[in-house]
Amino acid sequence: MTNIDKGNFLSWHRYFMWAWEQTLRNECGYKGYLPYYNWALWADNPAASPLLDGSETSISGDGVYVPGRNASCVPNPNRCFVEVPPGNGGGCVASGPFK
Repeated sequence: MTNIDKGNFLSWHRYFMWAWEQTLRNECGYKGYLPYYNWALWADNPAASPLLDGSETSISGDGVYVPGRNASCVPNPNRCFVEVPPGNGGGCVASGPFK
């Protein structure tokens, strides 16, 4: 990603988040605030983060474990620069407010 791409992403993402929050408030009656996720604080263990831990105050967990899944390759299997393991979930969300 070039510096120009990063700059465009930042402005696009900020606008997208603002528009999403406005839609939640104006069309859905949402009265709260969007959570801020301090990625650096939870980078070593994101599942322990209060935002992602599956508790009733989180945005839900990883979903039910799905056995037998393979790792994913980024950007694609033919050019696997980064291999991402399948993780601990992947199925239907069973905890948190979105279950």
